[in-house]
Amino acid sequence: MEKMKLFLPKQHGAWAMTIIPFWLGVIDGGFLWQHIPFFIGWVFLYVAPYPMHLLFKKKVVLFMSKP
Repeated sequence: MEKMKLFLPKQHGAWAMTIIPFWLGVIDGGFLWQHIPFFIGWVFLYVAPYPMHLLFKKKVVLFMSKP
């Protein structure tokens, strides 16, 4: 059975720099239900640039790996 590789950026400190300011803003401003889709979009915008960069460079990336 083939497994899909997890396609996430490898910068170890960037996740904290992405998530902490958002949640500090939620804590300071109060939580609203609108924060949930905004947070999902925030994370998507963090994850999306690397695959888009590869797409525009037209570099072939295999998403499936064989054991």
